[in-house]
Amino acid sequence: MARIWPFIKELFKVVGTLGVIIGLVAIGLRVLNTIPLYIQGEPEKWPKHYRSIEEAETSLGIRIRIPYYFPVYLEWPPSLIKADHLPALTLSLDFLYRGKEELALSIHQIISERETLPQGFLEAPRGWQETSVNIKGRAGSLAVGKNKEGKDGSRISWREYDRYLILESTLPPEELIRIARTMGH
Repeated sequence: MARIWPFIKELFKVVGTLGVIIGLVAIGLRVLNTIPLYIQGEPEKWPKHYRSIEEAETSLGIRIRIPYYFPVYLEWPPSLIKADHLPALTLSLDFLYRGKEELALSIHQIISERETLPQGFLEAPRGWQETSVNIKGRAGSLAVGKNKEGKDGSRISWREYDRYLILESTLPPEELIRIARTMGH
């Protein structure tokens, strides 16, 4: 037993030293792991909300398309200006009926050079009647049906230059087409 004791003491020294080294390496790796956060800053938070179209354009570095024709019964400025980054940079503008808290029109702009988007982004809601429509010489789709609240709804979607445009509304389809055909660029 007397001969084993020095061996056990030496074993504890080796294991203890190894434990200290592993602990220091773990602390060092933890510190190294935080360095990129200090260099890059906080990751961007999405979705982003803006107070004005100008603020959104400046922040996102894009030109936002708005209609030249804007019915007087809709409230200006938009009640909501929101951007998200999936599946691509997507900007949404919501407009209320003047003097009401009721959503009348949503304009979505998906900035993407891709010819197609993931399924579900351009399709009309299930059960809606869909027809082709010409929007400033571009092929578009007009869908008409009942929205989630059971009200008449209409939706137009088309691709124009660097983006997809989708207008959704409780306005009559003729009015939505008129708005869509005046979307500036």
